[in-house]
Parts: sequence; C-alpha cells; structure tokens
Amino acid sequence: VSLDHSPSAHESEMIVKQFQRDHVDGDANVQLFLYRQKERLHWIENVNFLFSKSRGDYVTCLPHDDLIPSNYIEKLAQCLDDDPQTVNCYPYLNMVGDTTLVKGKKMYQKSIIGPQHERVDQAITQCCAVSFRGLVRRPSHSSMQPFYLPRLYKNFYLSDKVQLLYHARAGHMKQVEVPYK
Repeated sequence: VSLDHSPSAHESEMIVKQFQRDHVDGDANVQLFLYRQKERLHWIENVNFLFSKSRGDYVTCLPHDDLIPSNYIEKLAQCLDDDPQTVNCYPYLNMVGDTTLVKGKKMYQKSIIGPQHERVDQAITQCCAVSFRGLVRRPSHSSMQPFYLPRLYKNFYLSDKVQLLYHARAGHMKQVEVPYK
C-alpha cells in the first residue's frame, strides 16, 4: 500500500493499520507493506512505485475505492496458470452509483488473443481499459515495460490504454467471469 501524501493520507493509514490488525497479523501467508510517500506522486507514479516493489510472479493494481470478491485473485491466477501465452487476466466491472459511463451495468473488455499483430489491432479498437485491474504475469525477459504505466506526463489520462497495448504486444489477454466493483 502506498500512501500518496494526499490530504487524506492520515485517515488512509489508519484504515490500512486496522485492516492489518483484523486480517493480516498472524497469517504467515500474507505480507502487507505500507509505504508513506514524502511528496504527492499522483496515480501513475504511485502505481509504478508499487509495481517496482513487487517481487512475485504476478502483479495487480487494486484502486482504493474498488471492491473485489474473495476469490478474485485465485480466479485470475488460475486463468494465467492455464495458459502460458496469457499475460493478463482481468475481470468485468460492475458499475455502481452515478457514473458518466453506465449505471448499474456491467462493463466488459473482450479477450484479446491471436497473433501479435491481431492482438495489437484488437487493443487499439477497444476503448475501455478494464484490463488495468487484471492480474499480470511478470515478464520472463528483463524488460518490465508491460507492468509499468507510461510516464509521458503527470496524470496522463491514457496511461492505462497504453499499458493495454504493451500487454497485447506481450501475449494473450483474457476476460474472466469474476465481478469487480
């Protein structure tokens, strides 16, 4: 967890510490690291910071205001384990509350499979970047580019779309039947 030196950072820290006491402490299978940033990183640098700290075979981004079912990671990991050519398995979104996109509906991003040039073409034509919330396999090569969000400028609003293109270039991307709010 990275606290982005925002005005609500203190409140967020209290929530994280309570979560740790209630759900993590005493469980040898779970590690929770809390990083307090000295300056405001904004979302792209904050996500990239967390990705740089990851050490496992997979990485995912769970935004602070999203809700996931208890089997979320397990279902996405199974998708990756079932197909070595798949680099990103992602959910569909259940939209709740008022949003400019949809209200009370599901948002899907079709699976992106096939040869590399077809995957990139499919990714270009898809406008939603639901896959940003997916579970991504760590690349076997030295480049970590498929993980990181591009830093063209602070708060670049298309970073998740560009990341989707990197993933499509790296391998298959599959939508999994698991809800995400």
